[in-house]
Amino acid sequence: MIARSLGILTVAVLVLAVSCQTKITYYPAIDPSRATKPTIPVLEELNARKDLDFGIYFFAVDGEGQRFTPGVKNRFFDPKRPTVLYLHGWEKDTTLRDFRETFITDEQEGFIGKRIHASWKAAGWNTGIFYWNQFADELHVEDAEAKIWTYRSQKKLRYRVKDGSFRPSGLEATITEIFTAYYQELFSRSSYHPESEIRLVGHSLGQQLALLATQRLAANPKVVPPKRLALLDPFWSRGAKGYLTEESKTVALATAAIAEDIYRRYNIAIEYHRTSIIGRWYFACDFNPGLERVAASVYWNLDYLSSFDIKAGHIAAIPIYFSTYDKGINLPVGARVSHQKIREAMNLPGIWTHTKGTKTPLLEDDRFILEQ
Repeated sequence: MIARSLGILTVAVLVLAVSCQTKITYYPAIDPSRATKPTIPVLEELNARKDLDFGIYFFAVDGEGQRFTPGVKNRFFDPKRPTVLYLHGWEKDTTLRDFRETFITDEQEGFIGKRIHASWKAAGWNTGIFYWNQFADELHVEDAEAKIWTYRSQKKLRYRVKDGSFRPSGLEATITEIFTAYYQELFSRSSYHPESEIRLVGHSLGQQLALLATQRLAANPKVVPPKRLALLDPFWSRGAKGYLTEESKTVALATAAIAEDIYRRYNIAIEYHRTSIIGRWYFACDFNPGLERVAASVYWNLDYLSSFDIKAGHIAAIPIYFSTYDKGINLPVGARVSHQKIREAMNLPGIWTHTKGTKTPLLEDDRFILEQ
């Protein structure tokens, strides 16, 4: 089921514009400290269904992957090495095409055939992806978004199968709780080297998952928490959400507050990469200046792509970010920049803006200026 290509959420301008403004039904908020969180045995029993597959996969440089299964040795994971985990976003209609994102690009301009995790693997990193694609395969983006925060939404935690229909999972858990359950099993202080770095890279909706999960994991003394987050071309739907608190009625406000909290309390480095108008297109989606101020933020101007091709700009965030780990890339904010420099950039009064090298996908000629 793992396709050797990199594809991201399908962005249709009119569909997105309409779906982002769909009225949200209100549901009671969920107490994150509740005792009925999903256990690994329960999740593994659900994963045993023939029509469902989710969880964390680790990959070799050639793209071969193996799912993390508790108690089973994973050929592509070493607990003594640093780990980067990619968290995808909305995956509309991908189940119908038997498609999943991977670290190998497919016909993305400037990145054709590129193994975007190769430099990471060469440096000794474990490279993994958390798949929740069948849960994220919803017709409307806000239905996939809600699953990150609640299981009490209208769609609950249903998943999509290959014939296009939806099936109930029967699980009273959020996607965040599912991810953190597997994370805690993998990265407990008793099994994972405490000094090894863990970095979460969240794209589009995936950045909400990365932030919310990190806030909960950092408060757990039994696990090695993420040290750094990379938020790639983030998306937030508009409108108040009944599954959030009164203080944070929108997901944009909630994620900004979480970013501020995990930085101030846990010193977690956060970088933010904007590559399209998604997230700044106010009539369709929400805008999040609070998160931009907290994170080390950079705006990429991709003049080599059509300004009308929003999907291409949105997708480009992933290969761009992972490729910034290549040697010889000198950027103010990027994968190879140290945690300390990212934290320093987080405290600068402005946003790094891409001004030179905008007409080619090459990273070596890119230059940025700090704009306030």
